[in-house]
Amino acid sequence: MTEGAQAGALPTMPQLDALRAFAVFAVMYQHFTGGRWLDYFPTARLGVQLFFVLSGFLITAILLVARERIASGESRLFEVRQFYARRFLRIFPLYYGVVISSAIIGIPGFRGPLLWHLGYMTNIENAITGMFPGATAHLWTLSVEEQFYFFWPWVILFVPQRWLFSVLCAAAATGPLFRFALFISGASNMALYTLTPSSFDAFGFGALLALARQRQQIAGDNQLRRRLTRLGLIIGVPAVAITFWSISWPGHYYWVFAIGANLASSFLFIWLIDRSADGFHGPIGRVLTWPPILFAGKISYGLYVFHFIMFYSGLKRLLTWPIFRGLNHIMTWPGVTFLTLSAMTFSAASLSWFLYERPLLNLKRFFPYTRNRTQRTP
Repeated sequence: MTEGAQAGALPTMPQLDALRAFAVFAVMYQHFTGGRWLDYFPTARLGVQLFFVLSGFLITAILLVARERIASGESRLFEVRQFYARRFLRIFPLYYGVVISSAIIGIPGFRGPLLWHLGYMTNIENAITGMFPGATAHLWTLSVEEQFYFFWPWVILFVPQRWLFSVLCAAAATGPLFRFALFISGASNMALYTLTPSSFDAFGFGALLALARQRQQIAGDNQLRRRLTRLGLIIGVPAVAITFWSISWPGHYYWVFAIGANLASSFLFIWLIDRSADGFHGPIGRVLTWPPILFAGKISYGLYVFHFIMFYSGLKRLLTWPIFRGLNHIMTWPGVTFLTLSAMTFSAASLSWFLYERPLLNLKRFFPYTRNRTQRTP
């Protein structure tokens, strides 16, 4: 799911696709199994944060390359147009296809707040109502991503170079400050979790890593990258352990997790993403380049979109089939439930990829990163 080998795109970083696979596995595992220990170590929370840091890194890296083209004479508006067109082809067809078809079929959670879903404002609706309705409990993250995509190009492409680092630091600091402000104001945990500014530290840290790697590539200055990754590892590991452990503390300590968990995981994930972008070696590298894992990363968007619908509606419909009616008691076993739902989700996402998403993605050739200058009037 990294941008391809087309001129002007990012270099191929296959292990980042593997990280996407593990992120969606973490979300699917929690939603499909629901063990009590997940109340104290919510793998879905980590998976979502990994997605957000990855998005901050990759989208900012794409836009920083666009800045280089602008410095060479390209139009800012051309770069903005190409960015949105390519994001549209990647995100909108599957999302709107699933949302609209689910509303027509009558899958719970889609019809009532349909306008919120269509406007990519599901997270705001969740914050207002304090609920994840029906099979749409995962759509808030896609709203957060799309709201980020909406304004981020204007930041990266239009902020002067001398201010860029400060702006990215401010964005990263906004996340925990926003969560703290919501917490002391008595806002709901739902609002604190789902509103887009609450995830700015994840996006901001990913963006800072992209800037640091660009500085090293262009100017040979690796100080920012070295400091970020060292801090990510030194701070991230103990901070993740403490903030997630705090869930089990007696008394009124939930604020430690509510405010600190996203920040802690963002620190850790900048180290992980940086290492994966260069490529792990040895056993870890072999796992992160195993073809089935890479394919899961390629279809991870479909896996994410379909998985909760399969959990909420797909399995119930499956058990109404005559061949499965006598197996209801077996389907309640966590391991069987997880394998069944995973197989259903992988099947749906694979079919979507080959028959729907990939053909539409081929249309990106009409929106290249670089123009053929020889065709332009001098």
